[in-house]
Amino acid sequence: MGKYSIIGAGISGCTVALELAGQGHEVTLLEAKSVIGGAVLDYACKATDECSRCGVCVAVTQISQAIQHQRITTIVAASLQAVNPHNTHLDFRLTRKNPAIDYHICTFCDLCISACPEGCITKIQRGELIQYAFEYERCRLHQGNACGLCAEQCPQQAISAQSLFTEMQFSSDAVLIATGHAPYNAAQHVRFGYGRLANVMTGLEAEQILSRQSSLGDPAEDVAFIQCVGSRDPRIGRNYCSSVCCAYALRLAHIIKYRHPETPVTIYYIDIQHFDKTFSLFRKSVEASGVRFVRGIPFLIDRSSSGKLKLHIENMDGEETIVEHDRVVLSVGMGPADDASQCASFFGLERDQFGFFTSSTLPNVFVSGTCQEPQSISESMTAARAIALGMLACSGSVNNEQRTAQRPGNALADRSFERKKIPLQQQVLVLGDGIAAKTVVQELQGLHYPVACVESENLLEFDGNIGNFTAKIRTSGNVKSQSFGAVVLAPQESIAKNFDLGPHIASFAEIDQLLDELATRRGPISIGLVLDLERDESKASTETAFQIAKHIQMQPRYQAFLFCRDVRVAAKDLEMRYDEVRQAGVNIIKYEGQLTFVPAENGVTISCCDHILHQTISVYCDRVAVSPWELAAPEKNPLAAFTGVSTDTYHQMQDNNIHLFPIDTNRPGIFVVGACHGQHYLPQIMQEAKAAALEVHALLSQKELEVELSNAVIDPDKCILCLTCLRSCPHKAIWINHEKGAAESLPQVCKKCGICAGECPAKAIELPLYPDRVIEWHKCDE
Repeated sequence: MGKYSIIGAGISGCTVALELAGQGHEVTLLEAKSVIGGAVLDYACKATDECSRCGVCVAVTQISQAIQHQRITTIVAASLQAVNPHNTHLDFRLTRKNPAIDYHICTFCDLCISACPEGCITKIQRGELIQYAFEYERCRLHQGNACGLCAEQCPQQAISAQSLFTEMQFSSDAVLIATGHAPYNAAQHVRFGYGRLANVMTGLEAEQILSRQSSLGDPAEDVAFIQCVGSRDPRIGRNYCSSVCCAYALRLAHIIKYRHPETPVTIYYIDIQHFDKTFSLFRKSVEASGVRFVRGIPFLIDRSSSGKLKLHIENMDGEETIVEHDRVVLSVGMGPADDASQCASFFGLERDQFGFFTSSTLPNVFVSGTCQEPQSISESMTAARAIALGMLACSGSVNNEQRTAQRPGNALADRSFERKKIPLQQQVLVLGDGIAAKTVVQELQGLHYPVACVESENLLEFDGNIGNFTAKIRTSGNVKSQSFGAVVLAPQESIAKNFDLGPHIASFAEIDQLLDELATRRGPISIGLVLDLERDESKASTETAFQIAKHIQMQPRYQAFLFCRDVRVAAKDLEMRYDEVRQAGVNIIKYEGQLTFVPAENGVTISCCDHILHQTISVYCDRVAVSPWELAAPEKNPLAAFTGVSTDTYHQMQDNNIHLFPIDTNRPGIFVVGACHGQHYLPQIMQEAKAAALEVHALLSQKELEVELSNAVIDPDKCILCLTCLRSCPHKAIWINHEKGAAESLPQVCKKCGICAGECPAKAIELPLYPDRVIEWHKCDE
């Protein structure tokens, strides 16, 4: 059993803590503030009638489980005093402010709140996440007075208040730095008037207002969002995209229009950044709701004579346009945390030119989360799982000894139900032959699991469920059946393989062939590269386009044109690559509407509406390469159909459920990695591969799966074998017992969602957790 410490208890820190504790290790979670959760506590759900996949609900659940986990010790209001690194461990000395609560024994009775004479204890509740915040500056103990009333009134003796501070010392095999970020101080952007002009606010402030009330003010008021405040700006040393700002601006704008369709909403932007596989559909719904998108950032905001906010916008011809809005929301970027320098000195951390942590000079110090680079909630959780695997490997704490995983369960599971143990096969099946599959295989082999890695077309038959899948596989001309405990789907991509847009047009993958065709041609040669042809593309294809464009531009006589709707640079280094491409001479054309391709003599003429000129331009290209990733993929996904994995709107594996992102599927024990479930940036693919390996290890290292027999129960006397339950179950938890002549549910797969019971026309199914008699009793009571 290993011992680990985590500095920073935001979503990254809590995710890593849960993964390590779930592997049977002891974790100490340190937080400088008085509550666990970090920046996530400031965020609110942004759903309308549909989930917007912001990830807040998932993060809140993770944080709650971290607080409750018996192997995780949380220390809030902690201040590091000294760190002494050794070859195999690190020694810590810190102080903790009192009063302090032990959440392992706290029952959240609130008696401490009523006992506090200064009213400095506040209960914070977000769903299942409950904790108490202390305002230490108001506490009598910290004002030099004797007081311990909160501790005296606690019936569980969960509160320590004997002294002002408690000094603590302990050792850890490895430490994770997850200290988070600091939002850009909008007051530094003086021309926007934040803090000086009423009704100019940050996105976080707007989010907090909308979590309490239905609008930012009067629903008739005109609202403007301004993007890239404190990011993508080399003049202030922040020449990087903060990654998350477009996502939260679009989600907030969508909420405002959903609640009050009459509210005028405008978003001023440079480039709207793609944030996940649902982006294209979400952006279309935002536009359809009436939100206006205006490319261009105002350079000044002041007050008009009518009391409105005047936004000054410079046009390309040098003329100035003035528009008025009632409220302005500034989308501020992420920067390094305020205490980054002190933390860097404690742990030998190196920092990049922007102040984010990169790595440590110490082998057992790791970094994750937004202290490393701007990340969304789901990206932070993925990176954290990948780091957890690295921490286990570094400290030699990975083993395959049989044990019972200590993963948090559902509170409903406290009921008394019979339990069953199911043996788990130890071999893992990985389907794919690209970088994602190879990385998964490497990580699993490092964890000492036997792995069968085959190309997806060699999977001939597939059956079974979590822990016991069976597959018939073709290898080297032979066909054999094997059993597997888990399956990782990692084919390279799910894209349009063939498309015909006319002569002299091919895909990015065929760019070398296109260039070879022009090798003997004399005179200047122009090459067009096209993105976003059918859907908004991500930073992955943008990076590929940058690489190709720069390669072309560096060759004599060649001119590269890059056509795109927006430049996707939502990764720390992509903004600088964008600058390099432009400085190399690549002509980047941001277009509106649709592109048209007109065959010309020995080439193609591309026509589009230029976003700057707002008029149609035409560019002759000798050859054109189109990004294939966001062209419509084939409607039938054979591998998904074979394995029973749900697909999304674009027929890619894994549906759009935020609770499944980034690697889980509707089928327990089957994971997806890489471009098969959406176009992915290479660093994300590597993180996903490691996260999938860790999830497989968390499952199979138990050797047997203990499940509670609270799954759906099907009455064989009522079952008419209509197969409605079989078709409606999203998790494939129903099978047909032909000997009994009735359907049955599998306890290791059933999620107790109740869909089968609700859909059964014969009323033959009920859930032991929610039996029919209880539901009927509640109906009568209402």
